[in-house]
Amino acid sequence: MDEGAGVCEVTATKLAEAAYDGREASSGLQGLAALEADPCVDHVVLDFAMPRMNGVEAAETHKRWRAMPVLFVTGFADPAALA
Repeated sequence: MDEGAGVCEVTATKLAEAAYDGREASSGLQGLAALEADPCVDHVVLDFAMPRMNGVEAAETHKRWRAMPVLFVTGFADPAALA
């Protein structure tokens, strides 16, 4: 299992244990497609270091999600990119 998949699996498991209904995506682009397909999303949990599009880029991509609460979960982050 690659590191990103591990972060996703652990995060999804912990959220499910806390009774959250979640959807998983293996990249920022897949995450955006999942948000487009499901208008009933209340908040987003993103890994900062996702393939092809990092979490900050995914969070800022669409105006609808700019106001949505976003939690970044990661093992690595460039603090300058979060500013």
